[in-house]
Amino acid sequence: MMMMLRTLLPRVLCTVRGARGDTTHRDHGLLFACVLSLLCCVAPAQVYAHAGIHERIDEYSRQLLAHPNDAALYYARGELYRAHQKWDLALADLDRAQQLDPALAEVDLARGKLWLESGSVKRAVTALDRYLSRRTAHVDGYATRARANVLLRHFRRAVADYDQAIAGLKNATPEYYRERAQAVLQASDGSVEEALAGLDAGIHAIGPVVSLQGLAIELEQRRSAYGAALRRLEQLPPLLQSTPKWQVIRCEILHHLGRIQEARAVLSGVLDRISAMPASRRKSTVMQGLRMRAEAALGQLER
Repeated sequence: MMMMLRTLLPRVLCTVRGARGDTTHRDHGLLFACVLSLLCCVAPAQVYAHAGIHERIDEYSRQLLAHPNDAALYYARGELYRAHQKWDLALADLDRAQQLDPALAEVDLARGKLWLESGSVKRAVTALDRYLSRRTAHVDGYATRARANVLLRHFRRAVADYDQAIAGLKNATPEYYRERAQAVLQASDGSVEEALAGLDAGIHAIGPVVSLQGLAIELEQRRSAYGAALRRLEQLPPLLQSTPKWQVIRCEILHHLGRIQEARAVLSGVLDRISAMPASRRKSTVMQGLRMRAEAALGQLER
């Protein structure tokens, strides 16, 4: 995993910088989001690595001794090698699978994922273009190409691919809607309003899940629509709203709305709650950061 991140992070950083040549705090948030998006497509490989992958590879190898012309076996073993980041072995098996069965289109999807995971993003797009020319409604294919296009800074192409992936979903999930919004924000002609419209489409399909509504709240604040941000926050589950993180965000929104007494009461409650936590939790990096943020906000209210 670390080797993969060392390969991909420079590309992601270049993507986030884009034409601006430097990064801001917002950029670092988008950088982190891009890395998380990549991990979403890489993480299954790590699951395989802890689920007897060597034994499964050995089993396919034994089957290939008995059936040396079985393209499906080569494809399956190649996917396991890819999951284990044995790139050369994976490519050799995938090439052999395609030689034996040129109609096996999934080979190009596997190649696309392999090139993306190993950092050869342009090769990934080429393989995925071939795959999607044959499987024109494949959700995973479009989503994988969208992620590659983000790394290549082809943000509008990425948005179009996410639209295709979302349109093909049988059961909507937040992941693609969130990644689409992030691609919109990176596009030179993208806007907060367009990103919010995409997030709202996801919220309509799935509900106000925090991964979508949380980003929407951030974007409402970015465009100074603090009333809309508060309304969105109040749509989150009550238990989530009561956590220190979201209480601090509520306070910041209330401050911008001029509701100072409410904001002060919320912050006092947050600081009291953090102080009452067990030392192990209270001294965690997350809680220390929230305490500092709450104290800074309280200081602004006292001015």
